[in-house]
Amino acid sequence: MRTTIFSFDNDEHFIWGSEPVTKLKAPRIIQEKAGEIKDLLATHGCTIEDHEDYCFFLFPEDTVRVRGLTLGVSECYKVKFPDGFVLNELYDTYRRISFFSVAKEEAV
Repeated sequence: MRTTIFSFDNDEHFIWGSEPVTKLKAPRIIQEKAGEIKDLLATHGCTIEDHEDYCFFLFPEDTVRVRGLTLGVSECYKVKFPDGFVLNELYDTYRRISFFSVAKEEAV
């Protein structure tokens, strides 16, 4: 029997308060997926600002970041948009960069 200890999609792990978020740094998006990802985020008011080695996710006003568990040098967050869209964020505290995935309920 397998037990899931942690899942991004389980709200019980996101028990700390939320904070407003306007901009987060992330690695560059794979070129083949860039258009699809930018289009998806644009429908929720988010834009991506490209730079040579990284990019910035620029979030719409009233977007919040809810902190979850800390896993080693990484912190887990849910980024909640004003329209209800949710991104999972894994923040690498050592490199000071965020990695994103679409929340399970949003990917359907």
